[in-house]
Amino acid sequence: MRSTLLLSLVLGARLAAASTSYLLPLYFWPNEDGTCWSDVTSVAAAHPDLSWVIIINPESGPSTVSAIQPILDCIPQLRSAIPSAKLVGYVSTRYGERASSDVEADIDTYATWGTVKTTNGSLVGLLDGLFADEMSSDGSDVSLYASYASYARDKLGDLVVMNPGTSADAGYYETADLIVSYESSCEDWSKQAIMIYGLPEGDTSTVSSLLDTLVTKDQVGAVWLSDLTLDVNIYGSLSSDFAAVISGVDQRNSAISTTTTSKGAASTTASSSVASTSSASRTSTRILTSSTTTSKKASKTSSRKHKYTRRVHHH
Repeated sequence: MRSTLLLSLVLGARLAAASTSYLLPLYFWPNEDGTCWSDVTSVAAAHPDLSWVIIINPESGPSTVSAIQPILDCIPQLRSAIPSAKLVGYVSTRYGERASSDVEADIDTYATWGTVKTTNGSLVGLLDGLFADEMSSDGSDVSLYASYASYARDKLGDLVVMNPGTSADAGYYETADLIVSYESSCEDWSKQAIMIYGLPEGDTSTVSSLLDTLVTKDQVGAVWLSDLTLDVNIYGSLSSDFAAVISGVDQRNSAISTTTTSKGAASTTASSSVASTSSASRTSTRILTSSTTTSKKASKTSSRKHKYTRRVHHH
């Protein structure tokens, strides 16, 4: 697979590690007891090496400070509890039909969080980037979304995640760091972020099989799996197997890292052995080495896009 898309670079500079991140739509309010999404942070604490991309979505967008103070109060705690997390602000783009001024206004509102204070006087802090939802996938809108990405990187952090929910024109891959897609016509599969809901509850074999494919085989950029279905708010709570999914992603990342390290060590040992043999024989023979590489092509899948009206639970 040609590795020219940004994810291998982005994960070093923006997502911290060349491994699969967990993409979490945090579309529900913090715990009423003030523990600030402890059901998320407690699971994350058990997997300190896992990278996260967390979508902050107060009211299908940033809303106003006074309306979402409990969320703002918890963001510093969320960062502290999950140091590897990149927080991105949700903005709807209505498939390119929303006024650019409105999209930029939402980004501007998120940018104010850099100076907004929590109720205890600490700064909320600037978000790490943008989550552009309801994104157009048409090539004619590439320049529009490139302008959104540029604007967001100027106002927020560098990470830009886009969600067409389907295959997107290749031009978008020059702009986004992650693209949520169920189908890809591009060869740069590692930049895909995959979001799957409606998994059979309690079906560990299905979850394991999906993770084997997405994390171990395809090594996609980020994943989100849930057993919640469209007859409920699929982003309004965690799935029943949340902890198991997180553990599965983390274990597979660790296995990939261990395999890569072992291969590197074996290669170094082999090279040293060849060099030593060559020196002992005192010949001028050139030692030529070759390696065989295999390329994997991600199989194309097709799925209908089901849009869900983003809501949060008010307490």
